[in-house]
Amino acid sequence: MQGFLALGLGVVITGLGVVMVRAVRARRRTIGILRALGFRARTVRRSFLWESTFVAVEGIVLGSLLGVLTTWLMYRSSAAFAGLDGGFPVAWGSIGVLAAATFGASPLATLGPARRAAAIRPARAVRVSD
Repeated sequence: MQGFLALGLGVVITGLGVVMVRAVRARRRTIGILRALGFRARTVRRSFLWESTFVAVEGIVLGSLLGVLTTWLMYRSSAAFAGLDGGFPVAWGSIGVLAAATFGASPLATLGPARRAAAIRPARAVRVSD
């Protein structure tokens, strides 16, 4: 199960990187206009990093809540757990480690697209049509 979890985490981080690459391509003109208006490259890069961090936090919170809810529903309604005494066990330590790993890897997946967005030249972005 941990192998599948690691595979899923890798797919999610890769997916976040792909989404950010597509976001840079889709907003090429907008980024060029912002740069022409005087926005610094550092500001553009920081905005993309903040966006990916927000998406990662949303995914972490929703994934954790839905995972715990699904496990609780299986624990409550499955006959395999009928003889167990005690409450519903939640591995908060494992969830915290996975959340921290995901939160730490999300900026790394976005660093390349954010740098590419910051390097867009205003004149070229506005002139070239896609």
